[in-house]
This record gives sequence, C-alpha cells and structure tokens, in this order.
Amino acid sequence: MAKEAKEPASRDEDIEDVVRTVADRLAAARKARGWTQKQFGEMADMSQQRIFELEQGVGNITIRTLSKMAKILDIDVHTLFVGSGPSVEYGLANSMAKLMKMLEDRGAQDSERREQEELFRSSFLSIIQRLEQLTVRKPTKDK
Repeated sequence: MAKEAKEPASRDEDIEDVVRTVADRLAAARKARGWTQKQFGEMADMSQQRIFELEQGVGNITIRTLSKMAKILDIDVHTLFVGSGPSVEYGLANSMAKLMKMLEDRGAQDSERREQEELFRSSFLSIIQRLEQLTVRKPTKDK
C-alpha cells in the first residue's frame, strides 16, 4: 500500500498567504467603495455570511466567482493575488477617472442650471419693472 505524498509545510504556508492576501484585498476593495458586506453580497448573489467568510479567508472560492466579484468591484482579478497582474493603482486611477467624469458632468449641469436661473431672474425683473410702470401710469379720476 503506497503512502500519500504530503505537501511540504512551506507550500501550505504559501497557499495560506495567497488566501489571506485575496481575502484582505477583497475586503479593502469593498470598503473603499463604501459597501457593506450585505450590499456587496446582494450584488454578487451571495449571502452576507459568505462574503464575511471569504474576507476572513475561510472556505474555498472558484476563479469564476473571484472574477465575478472583481468585476463588481471594478478591479482586475489579478490585483487580488500577490505580485501578479496590474497594480492596485490602476483600479484607483480608473475610479478617479470615473469620479472626475461625474464631477465634470455635474459641473456642466450646474452651468446650464445657472444659465436658466439667470434667464428666469432677468425675466422676473422685467415683469416687475413692467408692473411698476403700469402702477405709475394708472389714471386718476378728476372730480
């Protein structure tokens, strides 16, 4: 009867390091977006408990599930692993670009709103001036 080969302890430790890194980066990315575990779970079709477990490094996860979670978090799945793939800065730069676009769009809307407010203000003042002219010209009755 042949003995089963065991993995060296260092290999187990390496795997645990990867699991811990992935768990920490998932949690950090979720928190950076201001989402609760429950909110993130709903987006990923997972329970809050499952998100908690994954962020604690408990249990196993498929690459497909990791990929889905990374997509929801708007990060490259490779950034969840140690020393591979694009850096986390890419995800941050991407998020910053989206934020800048939103601010620019809001600025354009604010500019258009200011123009509309100015048009309303000038029209309103014009109406008031006309009303004042009408009250000044109001004929008086001679007795």
